[in-house]
Amino acid sequence: MIELKELAYCSRCGKLFVKTGNSTLCPDCQKIEDEEFSKVEAYLWEHPNSSISEVSEKTDVKEKIILKFIREGRIVNKSSTSTYPCKRCGKPITHGEYCDECLAELRKESLRAKKELMDKVKRDRMYIKYEKKKGKK
Repeated sequence: MIELKELAYCSRCGKLFVKTGNSTLCPDCQKIEDEEFSKVEAYLWEHPNSSISEVSEKTDVKEKIILKFIREGRIVNKSSTSTYPCKRCGKPITHGEYCDECLAELRKESLRAKKELMDKVKRDRMYIKYEKKKGKK
């Protein structure tokens, strides 16, 4: 049997590639991003608590890429002065993708959607209705 591979466009360069795992990057761009991460990581070991703009300037890694590392949890941003916008509401945050309020709302929405889905599944189940006839044993 022939195994079909999933194709995807690289989110960085747009090139078509055979997808492996969850990566949205082609192998070439993944290698570049790994090298950028190594630069940022090495700089932060020597200069902890640096701002995003300072790290970008000293490593030649774009702020956008550093923010991606923070959102992915690969780098921790403890500085209250280095913020970026929540993906949902735009409020300034220092870690993750969403502010605490949006996370709480997303959790509520997720639980409500799960409950609605479970209720629908319960309603849509098929069964054989069995009624005991009176007078028969």
